[in-house]
Amino acid sequence: MATFSKFREPPAALSEEWRSWSTANSVRPADLSNAAIRHALAVTRFCSARSLGCTWAEHHALLDMSRAPYAHLYDQHTVPSEARPGATSCARLHRPNASQLLALVRDSQPAVLTGLLDGWPATRKWTDEYLAAALGERRVALSVTEGAFDEPEPIERWTGTSSGGGGGASGEWVVARPAHETMKFRDALRAIASAGESGLSRYLEYFPLEAFRSPSLLADLAPPAAAAAIAASI
Repeated sequence: MATFSKFREPPAALSEEWRSWSTANSVRPADLSNAAIRHALAVTRFCSARSLGCTWAEHHALLDMSRAPYAHLYDQHTVPSEARPGATSCARLHRPNASQLLALVRDSQPAVLTGLLDGWPATRKWTDEYLAAALGERRVALSVTEGAFDEPEPIERWTGTSSGGGGGASGEWVVARPAHETMKFRDALRAIASAGESGLSRYLEYFPLEAFRSPSLLADLAPPAAAAAIAASI
């Protein structure tokens, strides 16, 4: 489940431009709600339509602005924590029921869960070729980053300054949020598979299965009874 944290505000002129574009292009806030991918796609469309495009900072400031009215929806299913200090072991549960799962969450206790995907057709059928055939024309947003993971970087890399002692000499670090690009799902699979050839890594982020609205794919899943019981209790 995506969470929401606001990092920056876009300039007033850009904010007004975004609102005007959203109105002209029938981007309705109610359609975006807490679906993070929809906000990302809308902002990407807006930036692509601008003659100057958007800088990295502008893109993410608009994304924060778009998602802000729905911040309360991102974290709505919280469970009160009753952490037990000094845990020295990790539970291992095979096909846990709803009560067992909720107990782990309330106690903030890590656990190894097994058997939850037993019998899922998806574990046999979901190859790249199968997914491309089912979803190939759908447009998705890929996160793009240098290296294998997003990681802290020396602030000098972003400011162009140097303290004379090399990267990170100031002791200040930043975590850069990834850039995004949109493409068809079949092209996204190829881009992910070719990671490393260009020095960039790509991954699909914030794209829940429900967004695909594909009955054939949903039929390949068999959520455990415990999941349905927990959903009914929230």
